[in-house]
Amino acid sequence: MAVEINFERLRQDILELGQIGRDARGGVSRPSFSQADLEARAWLKEKIKEAELLYRE
Repeated sequence: MAVEINFERLRQDILELGQIGRDARGGVSRPSFSQADLEARAWLKEKIKEAELLYRE
């Protein structure tokens, strides 16, 4: 089974995820269990659900 990658969607997802935890200098900081980390995890869970994949917590 061949998997096709939508590179534009992948690019947009990476850019969107990169906004979570962005600091004033343009970097990204998401220490474990920080608000930014929890937000990024929630974002990823939503993407997994949208793709109808399974995950374990």
